[in-house]
Amino acid sequence: MKTIKKFGLAGVFMALIALSACTKNDLSPNTEDTALATDNARMDNESDNIGTVINAIAYSNNLSDVAQKLDGAGKIFGNVTLPECAVVTVDTVSNPKSITVNFGSTPCLCDEWDGMYRQGVVKATWTGNYKESGTVITITTTDYYRGSTADQMDKIEATKVVTNIGPNANGNFQFHIVATIKIYYFTGETSDWNVDKIKEWSEGQFTADINDDVFVITGTVNGTNRNGLPVSGTITTPIVKNSCDWYVSGVMEIIRGNFPKITLDYGNGTCDDQATVTVNGNTKTITLK
Repeated sequence: MKTIKKFGLAGVFMALIALSACTKNDLSPNTEDTALATDNARMDNESDNIGTVINAIAYSNNLSDVAQKLDGAGKIFGNVTLPECAVVTVDTVSNPKSITVNFGSTPCLCDEWDGMYRQGVVKATWTGNYKESGTVITITTTDYYRGSTADQMDKIEATKVVTNIGPNANGNFQFHIVATIKIYYFTGETSDWNVDKIKEWSEGQFTADINDDVFVITGTVNGTNRNGLPVSGTITTPIVKNSCDWYVSGVMEIIRGNFPKITLDYGNGTCDDQATVTVNGNTKTITLK
């Protein structure tokens, strides 16, 4: 077993769907609509980013058939810069093998990644090669907190299971992602979420450079928000994730209770932190966080 210091993570999974009630007669996106869309985007995006980081660590330790050459002594994994306050432990002796990211027992500032504070443990285990059909990667959190400030951190209990379901008709690797997430907000509310998605590795699957990887994502999310309302989201235009810190294109439609549908559009392929939210035909531009 060896330990590598300096780890930063793209936030691990989610920061969460926060909703407040609004009237059925709303004709344009209001604060609650844009908050829901922004938080949904953050949750999904961070879930994907943690997978990117786990893969980069695996590459750097020759735990994949694709070996990634890294700069320095483990300070940079692909395009991820890791902070001082977290430790990564790679266990290649146990079965299954594992990667553990420990942010410690006090808030850890990931200033070189995204400026968020994190605390607690994220662990990933895998049963075989990432590119081998049937391989299962399981990511879990323990006493894990995340927040924009050290005194306002939400606790996230999550289990994410990624199964390699083999190539599709185009010969691209596919992964079935199932996740259960419970969030304890620092304000006292809770929410529960279930994710069911298919992630297609459409570009870069045969190179050693993770920066040329492109993934295409479809699927759904459903659960109960912090106000007790049922919420569901469906990807209606496949979402595209590349080396950008944000999704670059794709559309998700979000429903909460009997309120008007929210359409979240990530754009036309440009790498930026902008997206649009549409309710009842009226559109606002939001900045993702």
